[in-house]
Amino acid sequence: MISYLDYFWKGHLKEHFSEEEKLLFNKADHSICDQANSEHVELTEIINSVLDGRAVNAREALENIVGQLKAHIRFEERLLFPFLERHLSEIQLIEIGQQLDLERKVQFEDNYGDEFWIK
Repeated sequence: MISYLDYFWKGHLKEHFSEEEKLLFNKADHSICDQANSEHVELTEIINSVLDGRAVNAREALENIVGQLKAHIRFEERLLFPFLERHLSEIQLIEIGQQLDLERKVQFEDNYGDEFWIK
């Protein structure tokens, strides 16, 4: 599972976090954007602690990553994105969409060789 985390982090999630931080989280000076950034920082720290061997209990840290990532996605979908849609202008939203399209020309294909979760 740690090998998959390394694959997914380096191949997709790290860049995804960077795109959101650059294109979304700095568009409104509001605590909801601060929370999104803080959650990215916390998740990044936990992921790095597993990948570089600092995590005292890797299994527990992996479970923590899964739980926090699910909660973060729900937070974004239910609170952050609707907030940004209400508070950003239509022009800003169009520009963000165009930037996302440019940066995502190559879609991440999750083709990790060992499907350990179906064994």
